Amino acid sequence: MFKNLFLKEWKERLNLFIFTIIGILIFVLIFLIYPNKKSDIIEYLYIVMLMGFFPFTALLLGSSGFYSEFRDDVWPYIFSRPIKKWKIWAIKYFSQITILLFILLILLLSIFILPGSKEVIENDEMTIEIPGALSLFLGCLLLSFSIFTISFSISFLYEKQFIILFISIFISFGLIFLLYMFYVFFGEIYDWDEPSFALFPIFIVLSFITASILTFVKSDFSQVGKKIRLFTKLAFPFLVISLIIPSMVTIWVLKSEYKYISIAHEYKGNVYLYTNKGIFRYLPEVDKLEKISDLNQIFPFWSYSIISVRGGKIIFSKYRVREYEIEELWIMNTDGSQEKRLIQMGNVKDSPFYNSWLRSFILSQDGKKVAFITKIFAEGINGPMFTLWWMKSDGTRIKSKILDFPNVENFQLITWPEFDNSLIILLKDFDWEDYDWNLKIMKFNVESETYQILAEYLANPLRSRIHPKQNLIAFCSENYKAGKETLFVLDLKNLEKKEVYEGDSINGFVWSKNGDKIAFLVGGNELWLYSLQEDSIKKIHAFKYTKTFWWDGYGFDFVFNDQKIVVSEKINEEFYLRVFARDFSEEMQIKIPFSLKYDVPRIWGMNNFLLVKNPEKEELWRVNLDTEEWRKIYK
Repeated sequence: MFKNLFLKEWKERLNLFIFTIIGILIFVLIFLIYPNKKSDIIEYLYIVMLMGFFPFTALLLGSSGFYSEFRDDVWPYIFSRPIKKWKIWAIKYFSQITILLFILLILLLSIFILPGSKEVIENDEMTIEIPGALSLFLGCLLLSFSIFTISFSISFLYEKQFIILFISIFISFGLIFLLYMFYVFFGEIYDWDEPSFALFPIFIVLSFITASILTFVKSDFSQVGKKIRLFTKLAFPFLVISLIIPSMVTIWVLKSEYKYISIAHEYKGNVYLYTNKGIFRYLPEVDKLEKISDLNQIFPFWSYSIISVRGGKIIFSKYRVREYEIEELWIMNTDGSQEKRLIQMGNVKDSPFYNSWLRSFILSQDGKKVAFITKIFAEGINGPMFTLWWMKSDGTRIKSKILDFPNVENFQLITWPEFDNSLIILLKDFDWEDYDWNLKIMKFNVESETYQILAEYLANPLRSRIHPKQNLIAFCSENYKAGKETLFVLDLKNLEKKEVYEGDSINGFVWSKNGDKIAFLVGGNELWLYSLQEDSIKKIHAFKYTKTFWWDGYGFDFVFNDQKIVVSEKINEEFYLRVFARDFSEEMQIKIPFSLKYDVPRIWGMNNFLLVKNPEKEELWRVNLDTEEWRKIYK
């Protein structure tokens, strides 16, 4: 029975098979007739055949699945045979799948025999991408077999093939649009572009197969209306399940993948963590981690600020749940109490911040004032428009100033000194004379609404560090022509700038806790120390291997009341903490308890203990430097 049905399907599809061969030959002739620019011809040929010809063939094949049974009116004969109905459905489906696979094989062979085609096709992904697919080929293959299954699953419902064909096209395009909207939703919210998106069409195909087999088994084929209603009744819940389950799986995957933890701020001996689970406060004295705010976000929507902690207050941004086009700025006490929304922006038409987005925000030293910068793309303006806002921390007395600087890409608030009612801002604009980006430090006076440039040609905004008392700023300036970088210390009170060190590259630096020293990395492997009191620099250590600078922390810091320096270094494929005493002699080595394949640990010194981040698993550890005991405090 199986052999007879299998051969019967191949004989009845002979005309479609010949049509396919003719179509493939036409594409081959097009290539041979136009020998010039063969790489473009092959690429277009490949795309047309995969995205147009093969899916259309699959649609024709699937919609004709039970056409011969209607034409010859052989339903009574088929069902009278000693074979179960579901096996008849499965045999016909398997038979036509083999036809489709054979057509695909011929199609691919015809492409690969064309001279020079292999090199072009290997780069086809750079031309057109299908959302969620690993490649153009796999995406089109999944699309074609999905369309085939959908059209085959409904082909026994009605005798007229052109109606089945039309309905199949309508259902397929509707589902493709629905799945694309799912992809856009997850992609925009979570910055997600993973092949797990293929779960959606796979589950939909399974739902059509299940509904079709159940209808085929239970239906009375003499009553077309009841047959169609039964299929619709069965297909609907399966389709709903096929959308819900992949969505839940995708969200679970995103939650497990998009873990993050950042040491946001240290305030009065406590450390504040910004994570995907919320904002946490770590109390070193009692070795306790407590959650003080729930961000309700799976993945961070980074502005150039994360949170700002000053004057007993914390300000932070978050997105409203399910409304990813609405961003809000919130404020609360450092213990998490009295949480309050200050502003709402984004897709909120009644807000003065409509269509604006936060780029940076900061608190004054006493926590009584808030400043933030918004970015908007307004009509009639070439490029983005930035606005500086400042107000009281209770949300009143708000003022603004448009930052009218041409060719500026970004602004970042870095401090609001208590001795002067001025904001210190980093800005990045384009220098047409050197034809390159120029990073500057600007001082903006809130009262007079005037500004002045304090420094130019900074090497990197991440390598600008504020003194613990907010009166000095250390930064690197880059001389592109000479190929040198210079470490400077700028006094924000008298605006005097002092040169500390000049070298080929300065890879990062940190202030000591009392602000009298700066440790900085030179050339990627030499650690130096600058003393402000003695106005002297000394080389501490040269590493065999290190990579100590990263966007969310360094691999070195001060400990034991700034008397010692600890460095993370890779020795014999394992990471260690190396503690250097005041005379720069190595005092101890402590093995880090976790392994890293692709990254390096980040460390933060806290007197006699360290916080160490495992960036590959987004975990935070604490190590006591007196006892060398480790404990995981966040995972």
